[in-house]
Formats: sequence, C-alpha cells, structure tokens
Amino acid sequence: MHMLAETIIGGLTIGGAYIIVALGLAIVYGVSEVMNFAHGSLIMMAAYIAWILSTTVLSGLPLPLLFVIVPPIMFGVGMLIERGILRPLRRQPNWATTAIVVTLGLALVMNNTLLVTFGPLGRYVPPVIEQIIKVGGFSVPAYRLMIMGISIGLVIGLIYFLKKTRLGLSMRAVPQDIVGANIVGIPSDKVFNFTFGLSAAIAAVGGIFMSSIYMLSPEGGWLLFIKAFVIVLLAGAGSMTGAIISSFILGILESIVQWQMGSLWIMPFWFVAFLIRRSVRPKGLFGIR
Repeated sequence: MHMLAETIIGGLTIGGAYIIVALGLAIVYGVSEVMNFAHGSLIMMAAYIAWILSTTVLSGLPLPLLFVIVPPIMFGVGMLIERGILRPLRRQPNWATTAIVVTLGLALVMNNTLLVTFGPLGRYVPPVIEQIIKVGGFSVPAYRLMIMGISIGLVIGLIYFLKKTRLGLSMRAVPQDIVGANIVGIPSDKVFNFTFGLSAAIAAVGGIFMSSIYMLSPEGGWLLFIKAFVIVLLAGAGSMTGAIISSFILGILESIVQWQMGSLWIMPFWFVAFLIRRSVRPKGLFGIR
C-alpha cells in the first residue's frame, strides 16, 4: 500500500510537468484550431538553449535565471514562426490542414538542425533544487514538487489573463467568430501572433524542466509532442482545465504502469488511453460540440 501511495505521488509530480508540456499546445489549438506539430521541437530548442546557457556560454549562471532568459527568446521565435510561415497560409482555403503539414515539416527541419549542431549524444541540465523531501515516510524530489507548484501557478495566471484582460478576452473571442471579432475591432492577426509567441514561451518553461528530468536528444521532441497531443485531445476542444486534469490522470496512470509493467509499456498505454477516449468520448472529456 505504501508503494502504491508513493507511485501515485510520483505520478502527480509527473502530471505537473506534463501540464506545462501540453498547455502551450492547448492554447494554440484552442485559439487557432491548428495542431502545431512543431511544439515538441520548440520544447527541445528551449531545452538546448538552457543547456548552452547553463553549461557552456554562461557556465555558472544561476539556474533560476534560465526562466527569465529562455522564455522571452522562445516567445520571439514563436511570433516569427507565426508571422513568417503560418500567417500567409491563413489567407488560403483549408489553411488549418495546410498548417499541420507545414508545422510537421518545420519540426523535421528543427530536429535535424539540432542534430547537426549538437550531435546525437544526450545532454543534461542539472536541476535547480537537488534535495529530497520526506513527508510521512514518502520521499519526493523537491525539484518535482517545484515543477508542480510552478505548473499550478502558471495555470492560475493564464486563467486570470484569459478572463480578466483585454488581450485574453480577445484570444477567447477570435476562435468563436473571427469575422465578428474583426468587425468589432479585434486585430485577429495580432491575436494569433501573440498566441503562438505565448505557446512557445510556455514550451520554453517545459523545456527547462524536461532538460533536468530526462536526457536531451534532437529527436526527443516527438515523444513530448505525442504526449501533449494525447493530453489535448483527451481534454477536448483546447480546454485548459481539461488539459490540467488529463495531465494528472495520465501522469498517475503512467506511474502505475511503469511500476507494474515496466517503462516499455508507457507509450502503448498512452495510445490505448487515446483510443479509449476516441471510442467512449469522441469530443473529449471536457470538450464541447
């Protein structure tokens, strides 16, 4: 029983990391209805930038400063991708389908660029906190608890932003009726541009965290994208609340699967969860028609 409880606690901390990984994808999907296949590659790019800053260029840099430096860089990258690559597509018919193909190609280009630049060897960024916290007989890495706390704080901040600020309300209005939004003076191009920038900045936070949990590799973005993809579709309709709950559910179940069956069964479990969602609840756990 003690082992099961510790496994569940570990799953909650994993779910906290998955929230950040999936949140940026959920925002883009909710606003633009485009599944950004380059999202995992953006996470890897941010992770490699964090590795460069923390171990080479600015060796000795306090690791918390990575959260101040890397997200603004990725915010700019996201805005450039939307402005230079995706915005021209939006003027064309069936642009959402075309955007999927283009972001898939962009992911391949980014992954191969990382491979040529850094090579296939894994990289690692040391965690900000290395202590182990013991509470009631349970041992939990303090770093993972910090990830969960930042995830929850980030979500609360985003919910407030989307519901209480003018720009956030514009992000909610554009996907409901883009023509009506333009008529009442909401600049949809700026909303889309900011949304992709915000998604990339959130991906940067996820990249910093993941670089301290797993070894970095140029192809590692695909695994993160698949998990974010399943979380977003399990939640349904770009729902942020659904993405949070789905992240914790899948994190707990993944931890149990790894405990009982081994790590080789983790990805098959994710696909089974996705197929069950498609069969039982096609619109997602928290989606609307």
